[in-house]
Amino acid sequence: NTTPPPPPPVVTDGATLYTSNCSGCHGPLATSSKRGRTATQIQNAINSNAGGMGSTTLRALTTAQVSAIAGVLVTSTPPPTTSNHPTNWYSAHRSYVESNGTATCTACHGADLRGGSGPSCYTCHGKKW
Repeated sequence: NTTPPPPPPVVTDGATLYTSNCSGCHGPLATSSKRGRTATQIQNAINSNAGGMGSTTLRALTTAQVSAIAGVLVTSTPPPTTSNHPTNWYSAHRSYVESNGTATCTACHGADLRGGSGPSCYTCHGKKW
C-alpha cells in the first residue's frame, strides 16, 4: 500500500506566473503589452479565447493566480527607456512623422500606435500624443 506523492505546490507568485504563462506572447513583465490589465480583463480574455488564450493551459489558472498576474501587471515598473526616437524627438516629432511617415512607428507600436511588439505610444506620451 503506497501513498501517492503529494501534488506540487500551487504557484501563486504573480511574476513567476506571468513569466511562465504570459511572457511568450506579451513580452517580459517590465515591458509587457498587457501592463495595467485587471484580473477581470485577463480572465475574460482567457474565457473568450482572445488570441487563442483559452485553448492553452491558461484555463487551468485559478482565480488567485489570475489575480496575482494582474497584481504584478499593475505594480510593475518599466525599465528606463532608451529611445529609438530622433534626437529632440518631442519638439520635432510632428515634422519627423510628416517627413518619414508612420511606417517606422507602426512596425513596433501597431497600426493604431496603441501597442504591438513595442508599447503603446499613449503609455509614454499620453494626451500629448
